[in-house]
Amino acid sequence: MSNTAASQNLKAGSFVLIGIALGIALIFILSNAWGAMFGDRKVSYTVVYPVADGVDFLSPGSAVRLGGLLVGKVEAVVLDHVQDPVEEVKVKFTMPANLELYTNAQVLVSSALVGNISSLDIVSVGWGKGSEPVGNTGAVGMPLIAGGTLTGTVSAGMINSILGSAGAADTNATLSNIATITTKLRGDGTLLPWAIGDVPAKSFSDGINAMGRTLQKLESNGEVLKWALGDPSAASVGSSLAAVQQTLTSLEGHWPLWSSAVGSTLANLELSGQQLNLMMQELRTSPWRLLYRPTEAEASNELLFEASRNFVFGAADLRSAAKSMDRLLQSHGDAGQSLPAFTLLKDNLLKAAGRYEHAQQQLEQILKANKLNAAP
Repeated sequence: MSNTAASQNLKAGSFVLIGIALGIALIFILSNAWGAMFGDRKVSYTVVYPVADGVDFLSPGSAVRLGGLLVGKVEAVVLDHVQDPVEEVKVKFTMPANLELYTNAQVLVSSALVGNISSLDIVSVGWGKGSEPVGNTGAVGMPLIAGGTLTGTVSAGMINSILGSAGAADTNATLSNIATITTKLRGDGTLLPWAIGDVPAKSFSDGINAMGRTLQKLESNGEVLKWALGDPSAASVGSSLAAVQQTLTSLEGHWPLWSSAVGSTLANLELSGQQLNLMMQELRTSPWRLLYRPTEAEASNELLFEASRNFVFGAADLRSAAKSMDRLLQSHGDAGQSLPAFTLLKDNLLKAAGRYEHAQQQLEQILKANKLNAAP
């Protein structure tokens, strides 16, 4: 009898325990208590950036944000040592599995204006076929599998923090266009080849020369005009042709000076673009310099840099003026000294030589002063 009672008690206890377990499981499922206690399931991805652009102060533990909301964190930041030389930085991060990413997602590295805090900002999770945003013209992406790798979007550092991702993208595009235009202008060296191409520019120059020879021939054979038009009309046409020829000669004589001025302007524009790019890189990597007061030694170095730059500008200006004079003499020989352009080029060469000498003296004075200050 006791065995039967024990068996019944065991069955009743098992039934109660199973019921309690099912009840607890049902509560967890309906209230998502498991997610609240242990968090949602996480997946990891890897985003790659070029070494040349870097990832600022990104490190393990840095925040991963989507739409400004914290959704994950950075797990590791490593160099891709498989490459030789190393050209990429790999950033591994985790985020909830229910936030799906595509291969065309845009992930930026954002840095604070002050301090060494950086974060990963997902400005777009991307899209697939059939879910393209309105007005989008980009490539269609594929769902990114867990552990997958995507290419990071290079941001403009401090510009991205101030203007946002859209403003930074526009600024980057503008600076890139300026650099492309100045490089092309400086590389071609003349205005016509860049504007209409090498072949049309050569055809234009040949046409001007042919027109000049034709005008000379018509002027020397004026009897044909007199017979065809009469003396008064022939004289008027001859005077007009002489005026046109004089204009062409003056244009040809002034062209070396104009070409030199255009070349110098393009060189200065290219150098200004490079200096702007360097300034943006320095501010992006060291924004604290905006609040830093330079020491006396750093101020002296800045003066030395300014004098060196003036010396380089003066040397480039002198070289450009000398090349213009050389082109004129090569084109016309000794007869070029009688052209009005020769006087203009001569004055320009003398002024360039004076600016070069002044810059050289300034640089020597600063070097001597630094040497005396450095002496014990």
